[in-house]
Amino acid sequence: MTYNLFPVDITVHPSPDLYVNYFMQRDILGDDPLTETRIEPIVPAELGVIIHNRGAGIAKNVILETAEPQIIDNDKGLAINFAMYGAAFNGSERQLGLMEIPFGNIEPNHTGVGEWWFTSTLLGHFISYEAHVIHNNSFGNPDLSLVSSLAIHPLIHTVYAYGDLDDGINDFLVDDEEDNRNYPDSLYFSDGGCTDVATADSIGFDHYVTPEDTIVVLTLDPSRIGWNYEQTWDPGRGQYKLISCTRNSDQQVIPLSNVWQTFVTLPVGADPVYEDKLHIVDTLSNDLPTTYTLVFSLQEIVLEVDTILGVPDSIITDPLSEVTVKFNKPIVDSTFNYLDISLKCNNGENLLNENLNLERLDSVTYKLHLGPYTGQSGYHVLNIQTLDITDMYGFNGYYAKQATWIQNICQPNSVSIVDTACDSYTWNDSTYTQSGDYTQTLTNAGGCDSVVTLHLTVNYSNTGDTTAVACDSYGWYGNIYTTSGDY
Repeated sequence: MTYNLFPVDITVHPSPDLYVNYFMQRDILGDDPLTETRIEPIVPAELGVIIHNRGAGIAKNVILETAEPQIIDNDKGLAINFAMYGAAFNGSERQLGLMEIPFGNIEPNHTGVGEWWFTSTLLGHFISYEAHVIHNNSFGNPDLSLVSSLAIHPLIHTVYAYGDLDDGINDFLVDDEEDNRNYPDSLYFSDGGCTDVATADSIGFDHYVTPEDTIVVLTLDPSRIGWNYEQTWDPGRGQYKLISCTRNSDQQVIPLSNVWQTFVTLPVGADPVYEDKLHIVDTLSNDLPTTYTLVFSLQEIVLEVDTILGVPDSIITDPLSEVTVKFNKPIVDSTFNYLDISLKCNNGENLLNENLNLERLDSVTYKLHLGPYTGQSGYHVLNIQTLDITDMYGFNGYYAKQATWIQNICQPNSVSIVDTACDSYTWNDSTYTQSGDYTQTLTNAGGCDSVVTLHLTVNYSNTGDTTAVACDSYGWYGNIYTTSGDY
């Protein structure tokens, strides 16, 4: 049979083609369990992602949700907790508590950049990474997935590509090639591009910062044209804050995200090394030595928590309702909030939230109303971080302050006893001769009051005389008597 077919127009829409690059910060700053005399600051670490649509079609309604990092191996058995802190999209302001980033539509040859921040209770670094991405609309068939590639990179630092590459979005400086020094070797731009980063031939500065001279000249000798990285000792030796960096050849102001100070180095397979370092990454149009003017600001007294008052020295049986925090210098009130404080019981999750009542008593003293959060029995740890708290001159604190106490919250109980006695009843050194309900307050196994009620029935004995005459023997209440007498 022959059928005549009519022409039909078929429109084929191009598909998006997504390449996903994750950037997980390598060094995570938190408390060092090996230092017993101080509490190191918890510094939010970053997890970034660039979704690059290399296809010809629009990727519509893209949503990416991250999960908290998971510990899959903990050789030393240390108690550690991670907590997601907030997120941002395409250079927007960080939104606290945001976990799911709506990327929306990603046009062909465009990108979407998401950033999450998280905290860790302990200091350390990630040595291996694994990530999975599932395309929800691929119907379980990987051949239908719009995600062509997924990679994860050890993030050294987020930086800012200025000039022609300036789009207002952070860029990611990573260490893709493993080496003993853990120096960065690649820079991923927010527009989806990537370039190599060389290690400069040398770096140095003319003098250490002093109270009389806070301006330092830094010299970087690049190994090639383009992006170069190097580190040196911090001219401020951890006591001065870098406030500006200017390249002298063209007066280009270098973003401070590209010139940063650190106080600890985390070698692979070794203990942390506490040393003050200065890091710089910059793009250069020639391979000649380049000088920079660094300006530091003096921080005479570092902001810290002086004391935490009201913490009990011994076990308490009622929930701790409040403590008083006293700083060593006045602070900017708006910079101190619940995010700077954590309260954990038996190493559980942070119990505090945005409803915490922080009462300002004066410029250095605050009362924390903890009543709604301290209802559990156990070992409580209160940490106050000062890294995001600023003094009146704009300087941040550094070390944290910790307070601990043990609560054994009393749970009173009631017990009833029903008993019967003849003539009298002795109970806990008390003797009762009449029926009735009696109450005593005792101490239970948890050290709390236990109210015990005794429902007592007292029966009384009676007496009487019986006179009997018998022949040979007499039986009375089961007893046989054969002689006369009183029984």
